Amino acid sequence: MFFERHGLDSTNLFQIKKFRLERYPVHFHLAYEFIWVEEGMLTMNIDGKQQHFMAGEAAIIFANQLHDLHLTKESKEHFLLFSPELINDFHKEYKGQIPITNKLIFDQKPALDILDNIYEKKRFLYDLCARIVDQMDFQPAVQVDRTTVIYDVLLYVEENYQKNINLQSLAKELKYDYTYLSKLFGKLMGMTFTEYLNHYRISNTLFFLDNSQYSISDIVFKCGYNNFRTFNRNFKQIVGMSPTQYMKK
Repeated sequence: MFFERHGLDSTNLFQIKKFRLERYPVHFHLAYEFIWVEEGMLTMNIDGKQQHFMAGEAAIIFANQLHDLHLTKESKEHFLLFSPELINDFHKEYKGQIPITNKLIFDQKPALDILDNIYEKKRFLYDLCARIVDQMDFQPAVQVDRTTVIYDVLLYVEENYQKNINLQSLAKELKYDYTYLSKLFGKLMGMTFTEYLNHYRISNTLFFLDNSQYSISDIVFKCGYNNFRTFNRNFKQIVGMSPTQYMKK
């Protein structure tokens, strides 16, 4: 699942994933994220700084870096999330630091899908760490107050998206001024809270459609929707097709 637990659970510390949408709103992971661009271009805003990644380049996102993703229909990417536990030595040395830029030259296609055991996975990851050290400069990770607010909001959504929530109830629960929170969220996220919540719910919907045996009606209610009309409208707006068309792909 793209958002839940910020990408990983305790039973799967190395996850190869596929992108289902052309846009993913601002989010963060407790894991590291590696995205290699095979074709086209990937655009990301990472900690508020826009960066572009072309074919033969990779993005490496450290834990807790706020970022979004913008893909094109023509682009092709390979996406990996991995736990700090798998690169413990690197993580200890660079904890509290982030790359000044997140671009990594990686001109050979990574064979992620043939890494069959933990040793092959760690070998790949430590080779990746060596490339990071060789190619990147680092700076201290500084979390400003407004970023802390966004972390609080995103965590609240993760824990409560199945419920009937809105920004007013969230502001009251987290003891933030509603007007301040509304303006800050729109400025930093590039969308309203309702738009973000819908993206979050639909992203979870796609995960359940691809990876579970739940019926479509169970998925709809499990992901926080109270009626099919709203769900269908949001699904088509975000995914670009109806749920029925998506399931026939």
